[in-house]
Amino acid sequence: MKKKVRPLSPHLLVYKPQLTSIFSIFHRISGGLLFLFFLVLSSLFYSIHFCFSFFATYFIYYYLFSFLTTILYFLLYFLVFIFSFHMINGLRHLSWDFGLGLEIKNVYITGIFVFFVSSIAIFILIIF
Repeated sequence: MKKKVRPLSPHLLVYKPQLTSIFSIFHRISGGLLFLFFLVLSSLFYSIHFCFSFFATYFIYYYLFSFLTTILYFLLYFLVFIFSFHMINGLRHLSWDFGLGLEIKNVYITGIFVFFVSSIAIFILIIF
């Protein structure tokens, strides 16, 4: 008997992506990115504060914030979006744990609401 060659998990190829599955995956990715960001940021501040002299610290801060401002602004906007998305989507998940808004219409409405409120957070940051 010949063995048929079949894919191990065809679920990614069979189903089309839905708003709920995309937001669930992005919620997990955003949590991981926030963890890595705070880990790198805290280790950077620790190393700058405790491992270098005052002059080296001033030098690093000056060149880091003067030459990379465009990249830092983009990173700041991206992190604000990820942070607000993760927090608001987390509140949405908590409401699901209490059994609120589990109808499919409410799930899609709250998903779109989460995306727009996260986008509005960036525009508020740009204005102020």
